[in-house]
Order: sequence, then C-alpha cells, then structure tokens
Amino acid sequence: MDYIAKVPKSEQLQIELCKWLVEWCVTEKRTYLKHRMELKLAGLYLDVGEPDKGSKIIDPILVEVRKADDKLLLVELYLLESKINYKVRNYAKAKASLTASRANANNVYCQPSIIAEIDLVSGILYAQDQDYKTSYSYFYEALEPLM
Repeated sequence: MDYIAKVPKSEQLQIELCKWLVEWCVTEKRTYLKHRMELKLAGLYLDVGEPDKGSKIIDPILVEVRKADDKLLLVELYLLESKINYKVRNYAKAKASLTASRANANNVYCQPSIIAEIDLVSGILYAQDQDYKTSYSYFYEALEPLM
C-alpha cells in the first residue's frame, strides 16, 4: 500500500486494493489488519471526495474497536471521523469526534504527528466558529513539532 500511495493519481487503484485486502483479512480472520485497511480505505474515500462512503465504513469499525479497546486505533478513527464530518459540514459531530480523539489520545502514547494533526483539525474547527485566537494557538501547537 505504501509503495502504491507514492504513485501520483493512484487513488482508485488504492481503493480497489484496500477493498481486496479487507476481503482477504475477513477470510484469513486478521481483525487488526482489517481495521487498519478499513481506516485507510475511509481516508482514501475522503481524499477522492466521497466522505459519505468513508463514514459508512468508519461507523461499524468504531463499535468493534471499542470492544477490542485499542486506544491508538480509536484516536485515529475518531480523528478521521472528525475530518469526514467537517467535510460534510456536520460541525457539531466533527467537534464531538475530535473531543473523543483527544480524550483517547490522553490515555495512550501517540506519535507527535498524530497529536499535531489533532491540533490542526482543532484549529480548523475553531476558525470555522470564528474564534481566531484559540484557532491560532492550536495552529501554533500543530507546527511546534516541526520546529
């Protein structure tokens, strides 16, 4: 998947490969990999401008991952759900998903890039509400790991 992702304009190929890998994971009973591939697939749908399909994929995964209690995957799922809800202009649900992502991120070690992404999405949502001072502070926090 990582090699194909480097090829420009290969999103449709990546989507087909993700679908095939999800089916393979189901037959081989590889649940963790299936969740990761479905997360990737939902992100690809967001990238190609089909957030509704991504949302339909994420909802059942959230139920399964909550039962498995995989905090890091929950952080990433809620973050992606927040981005999808922002894209479909459901700002209240985007904020709720982001809050859930941040709450789970406080319970487990997350890479600085994931924390920065949470801060970036927070800044975008606060800018949407025209709270520019808070938005600026989140944007600054998002850029801090890069400095």
